[in-house]
Amino acid sequence: MSEPTSQSGSSESEEEAARRRSLGMGHRFEPPRDPEHSAKESSAASRLFDLRLMIGSLFGLYGILLTIYSFFDSPAEIARAAGIHLNLWLGLSMIVVCVIFFLWARLSPQKPPEPSEPTEPPIKE
Repeated sequence: MSEPTSQSGSSESEEEAARRRSLGMGHRFEPPRDPEHSAKESSAASRLFDLRLMIGSLFGLYGILLTIYSFFDSPAEIARAAGIHLNLWLGLSMIVVCVIFFLWARLSPQKPPEPSEPTEPPIKE
């Protein structure tokens, strides 16, 4: 497969190292150069995909829609609900739940997982 080279041992070891790197074998774990910068990036990424923010956003969106819709309720719909403006109260309560989710995410942010030491498979020569 490989052509013979004019150099003896160093060329073969370089080729073997290149082959191992291409196969994903034998690479060494290198820690990030600036740990504070990478921690900020991972923290920002974890906040971006925090489920509490997504769930809170959905509660807020539906709460705003229900609250707006409640202004257009007919008297017949209000009478059918025993005189209670259900859309208004449910919309406002969903907005309150939205605020609770956002406060929860703000006051108790997710912490990125601690990096564990990588385990390397033994290199067979």
